Amino acid sequence: MPKKIAAEKLEQIIKSLPTKDRLILREQALSEQWLEEKIADTKSLMKRDLWLGLPLMLLYLGTMAWAYFTQQNIVNNITLSAGVLAFGYFAYTVFTTGSYGTNKKRLAVYEELLKAIK
Repeated sequence: MPKKIAAEKLEQIIKSLPTKDRLILREQALSEQWLEEKIADTKSLMKRDLWLGLPLMLLYLGTMAWAYFTQQNIVNNITLSAGVLAFGYFAYTVFTTGSYGTNKKRLAVYEELLKAIK
């Protein structure tokens, strides 16, 4: 049977999270299974950011450098398209699932909570 975490210890652990996440954790009955699911979900979000977000950013920066050294309209169009894709991805990610840094904080908190209830 998992141990209960004292309210003050829970508050100390979750203080680095955004308010929305803190409210969810305060109301949630913490179990090992739920925390393990959240850890897996958070790791997959971080992996998605590395595999999709980072290449989009590098593509945009590369096309910006390419556009700087050449004065062709096609390069400017590619740069604009890459910028729109990258901005759209980052805006979607930040407002729906959180940034890589936020997910890194969530992962640390979930792992600490899992360690505390075991």
